[in-house]
Amino acid sequence: MSNEYQVKIEVDNGFVVCNVKDGKVKGGNVEGRGGDTVHFIGNGVQFALAFVNFPDGGAAWPFVEDPPKSWPVPELKRTISPVQKQPSFFKYSVSVDGAPTLDPIIIVDK
Repeated sequence: MSNEYQVKIEVDNGFVVCNVKDGKVKGGNVEGRGGDTVHFIGNGVQFALAFVNFPDGGAAWPFVEDPPKSWPVPELKRTISPVQKQPSFFKYSVSVDGAPTLDPIIIVDK
């Protein structure tokens, strides 16, 4: 059975804030498995995401579906790709115009 994680993205006092819908403030960190869905939702903001493998820093896209044709977007829903090595870590940057970038992480370990 797959899970869906909703990540709300907003700007609070000039800073990007990301919260996972389960009510826990996780700074946008998601721990899931291949087949789970991550739904990024801008709360009154448009955002851009960029992913790298962690800790080596190589560019990555940890989802089955392609990235959007252009950034920023008001929302994005994608399915986590299965991984060869578990756990796998993907650091990502959340950019919103006029605010410092936030760098949470996606952990694929199940």
